[in-house]
Amino acid sequence: MHTRLVILGSALILSTPGVSTRAPLVIHGCVSDASTGKPIAAAGISVTNSKYSATTDGSGQYRLVVDKAPADTVRLVVRRIGSIW
Repeated sequence: MHTRLVILGSALILSTPGVSTRAPLVIHGCVSDASTGKPIAAAGISVTNSKYSATTDGSGQYRLVVDKAPADTVRLVVRRIGSIW
């Protein structure tokens, strides 16, 4: 049995005019089953090729703060042991 996965999320990039350092990238959202809409708890969310990761709570919610975000695309990987998506 395969389960489709839905990841709802958003990213907030904070910046201050005139400051040369990059602000952290905040990514948050919800992981849920595409078929049933039920939240998926204990799913691991990670940014590829980095040390940044988070785990969903009981309601499928996650929040991830990336201190040194790349200037281009950030790719997330979602995994949960015992699930096939």
